[in-house]
Amino acid sequence: MKTIICGILLVLFCFTFSALLGEDAAPVPPYVAAPLASDLDGLSGNEIAALYHLVKAAAVMDRLFFRQAWSGNPQALREMEKYSGTDKERLSDYFLINFGPFDRLAENKSFFGTAVKPLGAAFYPDDMGREEFENFLKANPQKRLGFESPYTVIGRGPAGLLAIPYHEYYKDTLKESSAELAKAAAGTGNASLQKYLLSRAAALGSDDYFQSDCDWLDITASRLETVIGPYEVYEDSLFNYKAAYEAFVYLNDMKESGRVQSFIAYLPLMQQNLPVDKKYLAEKLAALSPLQIADLVFSAGDAKAGVNTIAFALPNDEKVRELKGSKKIILKNVIAAKYDKILLPIARLLIAPEQLPMVNAKAFLYHTILHELAHPLGTDYIDPQKDRIPVRKSLKETYSLNEEAKADTVGLYNSLLMMKKGVIEPGMQNAMFVTQLASMFRAMRFGTEEAHGGANLVQFNYLKEKGGIVEKGGRYSVDFGKFATALTALVKEILEIQGRGDYARSKAFNEKYGKVDPVLRDHLRQLQAIPVDIKPEFGTLRELARRFNDSTLNQDRFLK
Repeated sequence: MKTIICGILLVLFCFTFSALLGEDAAPVPPYVAAPLASDLDGLSGNEIAALYHLVKAAAVMDRLFFRQAWSGNPQALREMEKYSGTDKERLSDYFLINFGPFDRLAENKSFFGTAVKPLGAAFYPDDMGREEFENFLKANPQKRLGFESPYTVIGRGPAGLLAIPYHEYYKDTLKESSAELAKAAAGTGNASLQKYLLSRAAALGSDDYFQSDCDWLDITASRLETVIGPYEVYEDSLFNYKAAYEAFVYLNDMKESGRVQSFIAYLPLMQQNLPVDKKYLAEKLAALSPLQIADLVFSAGDAKAGVNTIAFALPNDEKVRELKGSKKIILKNVIAAKYDKILLPIARLLIAPEQLPMVNAKAFLYHTILHELAHPLGTDYIDPQKDRIPVRKSLKETYSLNEEAKADTVGLYNSLLMMKKGVIEPGMQNAMFVTQLASMFRAMRFGTEEAHGGANLVQFNYLKEKGGIVEKGGRYSVDFGKFATALTALVKEILEIQGRGDYARSKAFNEKYGKVDPVLRDHLRQLQAIPVDIKPEFGTLRELARRFNDSTLNQDRFLK
């Protein structure tokens, strides 16, 4: 009987990325605990108090994103709390990781209950499809701006569809986060950080994020920092229009950040060096583009739903990026955990023995940096740029995958330039290529419907088709004579799709190269004993809970 129960547990718990491996794949442990330490030494008492309030403000994003992820989540949570099966603890934990009953590593298949997650999450009516939305806007073109806004929830009213601003729809919950941001601002002695916290607190109540985005970019000389609000559009699989709430609270490593600033000076040259017609490139890159190395203290909402972010480049607002650029934050404690616990074990199983020594942590870090620097490269507006049509809107639901593929490939392409300029050590080319090949397998396991997973799958299939990646006897290697040429062609393809805003071409490209063939599926099966991603254990929360006698600060998600 005990054996039967264990088997049921594994099936229910859905420890699988079945979209990649097939329905008969054996269950795998998807997340491995990863303690993320943060050194509070050097922070004043007031700064630690500010950190406490920033974590409290960030925790509210968990609750907001939980509502955004699926309209049925509150009821599903109540059912989970009433559930009395012997597997309740494990199912509850997986429910929290996924922000609901849908497995993000198995293309959102339900592991608790029988519901089907809508493509539009809770941003649109559950029964609304693309056709109804687009037909409504054809009949009501004056409402397009509000309906396509990243900051509106689409509902139904007596006259049909309607758009409700976030700051109205989530009003009471947003007030809680704004109040904590104001308390944090009162405790910090850094004027630029204080300015951001106050402007962001106001922005949460208005959905006007322009000034506070600019203020975040202007933060200087602060070890303590946060970014909070609705940003990424991955959760909206219907159109990639709607932004999901998230937050990062982090401590900047001032010394390491200083060491990597040399990358920034070469951004204009990186742009000029791209192998595509210049009409598909932004006419001007913003001068400001901070690059910071940091340790993650706490993340919330979309930032930690399922797969955890190792770095980010924000804001996404095209107007802010055009005026002031974007800030790139590299989370070194998260990167180290993923390299040690996931990437290196994958490489040992799938990379050819003669190339395995080329896989190294430094190449992983360099590519992460260049990936984030690549996001603002290319263009945010399609040709002709004077028409100001955003690439994001033109590519619709294909945009997120396309953009992540752009950042990966352009980042790797620019590593060659950085070696020529001496920013990256000469002779690192082979290590960069082979380490990224191993990382492709790591990211593919996130699922083909997930933007990063799908982006790595299309890269892998394209480069393999062109001979840059070779498989022999279940092990993979890089053909160094062909890889760079194939990479250049891939960069050109992606940048042309974005520059033209070619939705049909983007969709066709993703469909052609976004498939897992039987050989790759068999080889990915070998990775079942390796976790797919980490489950962060935020040790600093325990310290803050102790100092401020606050039992609500714990590892669990703040969903209630």
